[in-house]
Amino acid sequence: MPPMLSPEEQAEKTAEIENFLYGDSGILKLVGDELVKRGYIIQTMVMAYSVDDVHVKYVLNDKEATESVQEEVKSIFFEIVKENNLDSNAFNLKVGDSNDGPDW
Repeated sequence: MPPMLSPEEQAEKTAEIENFLYGDSGILKLVGDELVKRGYIIQTMVMAYSVDDVHVKYVLNDKEATESVQEEVKSIFFEIVKENNLDSNAFNLKVGDSNDGPDW
């Protein structure tokens, strides 16, 4: 079981994760911007335990999540991860469509 964090430490960790994901150069912001630029309409589901353990699911609202579409989205995601010198092993990525349930 992980050690208990004080409220201040929890706030620090939360801010670190939020900035890592959503800040101006946050990975989810960069990927989301790129996917929108390429014509995708997406919803993003995230479970982030730390910056080293992030689960992301992109739900495609306008397309069926065929195998080729899933591979394209994953390719875009991991290319941006690589461009930003991030560890691809920190991310668990799924791509689905509006027919999928909220599975991880």
